Amino acid sequence: METIIDFKSEVLPYADGHRGELTVKLGDFYKTGNIQFSIRVRSEAEDSTGRWFEESWGMNELFIENRFEDLLPLVGLHGCCVDGAPLRPVAEGSYLLRHGRLAEAKKLLRITNTEVELLLIPAYDPQYFSYMLRRLGIVERWADEARRLLQWMDFYTENKRRDDFGNPPELWDFGKSKSDYHNIDFILETIKADEEAGEYTPEKIIARKNERWMEAVDKERNEITAEYEHRLKTIEREREIRLSILEAGIISKNFIIYEHDKSVSFNWTYSLPLIPEEDIERFVEEIASERFQEFSFRNEKIGSRKDFMDK
Repeated sequence: METIIDFKSEVLPYADGHRGELTVKLGDFYKTGNIQFSIRVRSEAEDSTGRWFEESWGMNELFIENRFEDLLPLVGLHGCCVDGAPLRPVAEGSYLLRHGRLAEAKKLLRITNTEVELLLIPAYDPQYFSYMLRRLGIVERWADEARRLLQWMDFYTENKRRDDFGNPPELWDFGKSKSDYHNIDFILETIKADEEAGEYTPEKIIARKNERWMEAVDKERNEITAEYEHRLKTIEREREIRLSILEAGIISKNFIIYEHDKSVSFNWTYSLPLIPEEDIERFVEEIASERFQEFSFRNEKIGSRKDFMDK
């Protein structure tokens, strides 16, 4: 999808020896179907010879403060969805809060210190965290900021004024937000009822978090146990095969056991003495056919490969 709204300023001075060019866009920049804002400044500096060179490309709040002061409160919307929400406020916001990275969470979610404290416990329950973003008015604040930025873009691009800026973001024609806080839209009432029933007290949230942790530990323990039981079983079976080959009077290492397809290849390399074919046949007929029926055996001698026993 092409850019929906695109504003680019003139190159404007903002400090001695510095100038910049502001670009504000709305569009599906990554071809994901998600409509996002982009706020960027291309900054230039003047060297001692009077030549201008590009100094940076990104956020330059000093330039915005000097030349577009009314945009400064809205620069946090860069990269956000059309409804003003960060793309992954639940996944990233809750992660940052759980790991004590409060300043980063505050910046990402554009919230106050009080809201940071109120979200610390809900961060351990993604569904409740998403619900609290709504209940604390954060989602509506995001939407209000998005409306203001769209109005700003409307003004500076001299577009026809829209009548629907006061409506919820989902009613705009730009596209639906793919922010992950929408993942619980279909169970909002259920979460609200559970909250009223006392299911989201700090004690119960932490208890459920501990239960999930123990479940994850048990799952990992079971996987590790199963993996090493399989390895031990494989090693034991290989040991049995090697001892049986020795029992058949074959003193050689010129064979290889393939666990993935349950096969044994004799004379697989010419770097070792070849095992006589009659010795292989005797081993297969007298021992392997009874003890290792799940395996196949073959002689890999170049030019005379022979399969002795199919599984």
